[in-house]
Amino acid sequence: MGRRGARMGHSRVRQVNRAFLFGGGAPAAGVLLAGAVAVAVVVGVAALWRADLVVDGRTWWRWVALAFPAAGPLLIPAATGFAGVAVLARWRAEGSWTGLRGCGIAGRNLLPAVVAWGILGAVGTGCMTHFGEPWARREAQAAVEAPWLRVGLWPGRTTRLGPLSVRPGRVADGWAEDVLFTVGDQVGFAGRMRLVRVGDGAAVELRDGVLVGPVDHPWRLSWSTWVRALPAHQPRVQLNQRRTSDLRAAAARTEAAGGAAGYEWAVYFKRWLHPVAALLLPWALLPLGAGRRPTLAAALCGVGYLLVVRAGDHVAEVVGGLPAAAAGPCFVVVLGLVTWARWRDR
Repeated sequence: MGRRGARMGHSRVRQVNRAFLFGGGAPAAGVLLAGAVAVAVVVGVAALWRADLVVDGRTWWRWVALAFPAAGPLLIPAATGFAGVAVLARWRAEGSWTGLRGCGIAGRNLLPAVVAWGILGAVGTGCMTHFGEPWARREAQAAVEAPWLRVGLWPGRTTRLGPLSVRPGRVADGWAEDVLFTVGDQVGFAGRMRLVRVGDGAAVELRDGVLVGPVDHPWRLSWSTWVRALPAHQPRVQLNQRRTSDLRAAAARTEAAGGAAGYEWAVYFKRWLHPVAALLLPWALLPLGAGRRPTLAAALCGVGYLLVVRAGDHVAEVVGGLPAAAAGPCFVVVLGLVTWARWRDR
């Protein structure tokens, strides 16, 4: 009976872990979907309201779509970490957890499923930090910097184009009409305006226009066609846009030149340590599912993680790149030790 009872106990634990693992699929997918929608809305609205970023619909949709892989290193661990919390909270609300406790199932018996969720989160987060996010940020930068000839102009909205600030009255067939513009302290008006390519750059073509000088030195200039070249813009490649190998090489070059590379090394090491935090997060958050407000508690822990990571970025030049990058995983470890120590059903 002892061996048979042990086999039955192991079989019961496997069944519970299987139910726990697959039961977290829906909550994890919900977090990913909600996060993707939230990121897309925030990015899309911000793009529409930025005066220096006015692009056509195709470029706007591409930019919004690229926001999800750029936010993947945050959304994936949030989804896998919340999956276990949601399942345990549901079991507790339904009374299933009480029955399982009566059968001898404790929190530690759920660790195989928790580890599985952690591995999924670590793999997904690692792929995003090393490949998805840098690629998405580079593509998003190229989408808004390169297509000058596909810039969209809206009637009644002021748009900055190099030295010009233009405000069209109407827009139709690639032309802006009744355009009021300024160049420094000079005010002008053009009947029609469009963007044209000049060599490898872009220029503004103004038709049937007039330009008036300042009041203290008045003058008036009119023309039928005036083409003004726009200054070439060379965007700075941000650290989070670099490939992992390029990021390491850049940090090494900064150190070789005698500069401070603490923050660059912190960004580099976070690409390796952030998946470690994603691996540990389901374990650290699991006991919250037995609390009164599991969703709120998990959300507050997520905010705490982000604040700790941001604090590590600010002190990277002082403590070094590796300790600063390790702030996130250390926070998750401490959080897990505290939550498991307070959990009676562990």
